[in-house]
Amino acid sequence: MSLQSELISYIARVKYEDLPPHVIEATKKSILDTLAVLIAGSTDEYIPELVRLAKGWAGREECTIPLHQLKVPAPTAAFVNCTMARARDLDDVHQKGGGHLGANIVPPAFVISEYSKLLKGKAIHGKDFISAVAIGADLICRIAMASDPPGIFKGWNSETWGSMAAATVAAKLLGFDQDKIHAALGISYTRLSGNSQVYEEGPYAARLQNGFAGQGGVLSAVLADP
Repeated sequence: MSLQSELISYIARVKYEDLPPHVIEATKKSILDTLAVLIAGSTDEYIPELVRLAKGWAGREECTIPLHQLKVPAPTAAFVNCTMARARDLDDVHQKGGGHLGANIVPPAFVISEYSKLLKGKAIHGKDFISAVAIGADLICRIAMASDPPGIFKGWNSETWGSMAAATVAAKLLGFDQDKIHAALGISYTRLSGNSQVYEEGPYAARLQNGFAGQGGVLSAVLADP
């Protein structure tokens, strides 16, 4: 079995019951922390302009942009919500390479849960939500740490892999089989972006990278499941 096949098989088969207690606890804390920083980020000076753009782009009212009374297509909601979660730079960070975990994967998890209920008629169980976020976090951390030295020292950062992590979360929540997981990850791989130059120059683009990651992951899952 190839490494790629092993990874897809792992994503498909892992369930809540397979997670160690400390992983479940850490995941719950990350989810709560991300919700808190998203609320704080909702009043960041640049977010109203981003929401205005999202409203102008319009489209089907699928998923919520919290605290702004707006529903937009799922990928757009993920873009705004991930950016909002990172806006004030208070979100959780994995110091060994995983970077801004919650801002990459927690907002897409809520977006896909809403998308699933609206368009698939399927409510997401809390245990499935936690396991999907945990698996997405595990993936982005392991990929980032696989670089030697870590990617950030080569000009890239954890958000480079964020769309694959978000796609993994979406695939788990939507109950994809291995073929669809393969398709979602393959599509998300074509959207990899993000670099560490933003940390040298300090522009707001650092926050947007989380938005791009979440948007790419959600869009990849939607495209893999037309």
